[in-house]
Amino acid sequence: MMNIGDQIKAADWRQGCLFRRADLQAMYGVPLSDNEFAIVLSQSCDLVHHSLDSEPTIEIVIATAIYECAGQYTFAKHSRRLHIEISAVDGATRPVEIVPHARHFLPREPLAVLTPDPGLFLLDEARSVLTNWLAGRYTRAALPDEFNRRINIANNKKAKKAASRLSKHVSGLYVDIHPFDEIAADDHYTVNLLALVPQRYADERHAIETSAEAIAELMRDHNMDVTVAVRSENNVPVSLMRAFQQLDFDALSLKSDPPDPLPPARPA
Repeated sequence: MMNIGDQIKAADWRQGCLFRRADLQAMYGVPLSDNEFAIVLSQSCDLVHHSLDSEPTIEIVIATAIYECAGQYTFAKHSRRLHIEISAVDGATRPVEIVPHARHFLPREPLAVLTPDPGLFLLDEARSVLTNWLAGRYTRAALPDEFNRRINIANNKKAKKAASRLSKHVSGLYVDIHPFDEIAADDHYTVNLLALVPQRYADERHAIETSAEAIAELMRDHNMDVTVAVRSENNVPVSLMRAFQQLDFDALSLKSDPPDPLPPARPA
């Protein structure tokens, strides 16, 4: 007889699979609306582990349908909100928003008698962005308080406009700050601002540079000397990236945004 892990593997469960809505309701008592999706977060090896004593639960996250992905929330640029696309077997995509508090731990055993939704899935890139986003909530850099204070430009219309217009093709904004320390309010930081872009979006370079420059202007408004560079992910060596820290877009959010935002309004 197959052990629990072999049964779950035979049912084809992997990280990034989606639940059928009816199964989630029947087996776990978790209701989903037509605009919500349950994505498996647990690592694939943990899903098919042979022992329920060692791995009794799985982790899922509920994603909510939105009209389109916004640039400031794609590619894990914001620690409290993520926009990715769920793919369908017919080639269609569905943009969704995920917030960190929408995660649930559920018993693993029922997976042995269930199968994933056959029509929906995450592409490897979307799955990687999702898992890196969650990991980044624990590993993201702690930048100097004074630097954070300067870019925490709450209730600033210019900030909101610049952040919302950052190209969704930017996979991350990174900063190299000198000095990497607390300084007086009237002293200047020197900042190298680096925007990384997947190679396939090279044709969008001008629009990407324009949107990154708008972020740099926000920094210059607050006693920072900023140099901007836009680079393809394929052309940036690891040795260079070691000098940079990722800029969390939560620092550019407004006070009108709740600190842990609720899921977005659902499309009609």
